[in-house]
Amino acid sequence: MQVSESTGPVAGPLIAISDRSRLPGKSSPLGLLELSVAMRNPYRYLQSRYQSYGPVSQGRYGPISIVDILGPEATETVLMNQEGAFSSKDGWTVAIGPFFGGGLMLRDGQEHLTHRRIMQMAFRREALERYLGLMNPEIDALTDQWVQDGGSRQFRMFPTMKKLTLDLASLIFLGEKLGPVADQLNRAFVDTVAAGGIGSLIRLPVPFTPYWRGLRGRQVLEGYFYGNLDQKRRSKSDDFFAQFCQVALAEENQLSDKEVVDHMIFLLMAAHDTTNMTLNTMVYHLAQNPEWQDRCRAEASQAGPGPLTFADLPGLNLIERVMKESLRLIPPVPGLMRMTVRDTCVAGVRIPAGKLCAVYPVFSHHLEEWWPDHRKFDPDRFLPERAEHKAHKFLYIPFGGGVHKCLGMHFADMQVKAIIVQLLNRYRWRTSANYKLKIDNKTLPKPADGLRLHVERISN
Repeated sequence: MQVSESTGPVAGPLIAISDRSRLPGKSSPLGLLELSVAMRNPYRYLQSRYQSYGPVSQGRYGPISIVDILGPEATETVLMNQEGAFSSKDGWTVAIGPFFGGGLMLRDGQEHLTHRRIMQMAFRREALERYLGLMNPEIDALTDQWVQDGGSRQFRMFPTMKKLTLDLASLIFLGEKLGPVADQLNRAFVDTVAAGGIGSLIRLPVPFTPYWRGLRGRQVLEGYFYGNLDQKRRSKSDDFFAQFCQVALAEENQLSDKEVVDHMIFLLMAAHDTTNMTLNTMVYHLAQNPEWQDRCRAEASQAGPGPLTFADLPGLNLIERVMKESLRLIPPVPGLMRMTVRDTCVAGVRIPAGKLCAVYPVFSHHLEEWWPDHRKFDPDRFLPERAEHKAHKFLYIPFGGGVHKCLGMHFADMQVKAIIVQLLNRYRWRTSANYKLKIDNKTLPKPADGLRLHVERISN
């Protein structure tokens, strides 16, 4: 082990730029073995590469060759991108461009900053407070239907929570409950996300493949948003879609119809998919750790039996730590894509232009040198006196970092807490004996079995 004077321990060999004429690393010819192992346990696979090759190595995952960039110091170089060597647009386009092209993280430079400034209006404090007021009655009404008073039942949390988060996202960002249309859009989002995942091996529009279904899903999403553009332009509503159409038409902005639709598709996906997984991870760990569930329930009850208010948020210290630890254990976006636009150097290794690269929150969040007993659910890591996440500013990055850090992180934080508080006040839940959550990593991480829980209504 080597020790950095400024940031703490670093594992793996550090490779001087003169030591290598080509990128370290090797893989099987088709990369299928690497793909299989990586999908089963991403951290364990990346840890083996880190130990074998250091923080930078090239591997192959099915049809895609990727330069894996590992550890907080190397991650900082990429995400801060101070020399402009990495493109977020080009990196993400390889994976999800046909399905989410034009989204905010698929833009670079001044274009990215301009579009980010326009979209920032959706996440100012006054907007967040309005969203909370809109979502609380919906959370109350929808979660109240899960189990009747005094009853209990078993069900799958992931699809149940996905419906809830999509309903909330449509209400807030589209200004309406989608009704039967919600199922169609939900299927389209599932298909587009799956088509961009590492499990989508055939990246051609071959009928009935994930890629083909993703393209059809994109058509469904475009049909919905283009079909509503004119009505939203005329609308006086304060939902995001209507407001965004008005801002987009302003003389200083002049966004095209395509740019508006691209942003809305990406925003609606991001506003429910990642939040859904965060909630599922929290619910699972609270089921596995009933003492933490009881402590969080006591904290939630102090906020009152009714909906969460904006003023309640700073007082949810236990729930905050549970959320952070859940995001550490299973970050909803396990890898962040970039493309080198010119020759550059990371951790002493030269990376040529035109290389697809990835940094991995899922790896940094489990580094044994930084996180003691890294597999353990331990929300107290985030207590001020421990603050393990602050050992390096790019050690804990569930929302990314640099100029592309997630624009909606404060919205996600608020929505997760609003939902979990109502669940805690209304239900107790547990898993069956010896149950262990298995994650499907073919796309964004999700419970392989939908997260089966036994849920009991708390009698009033």
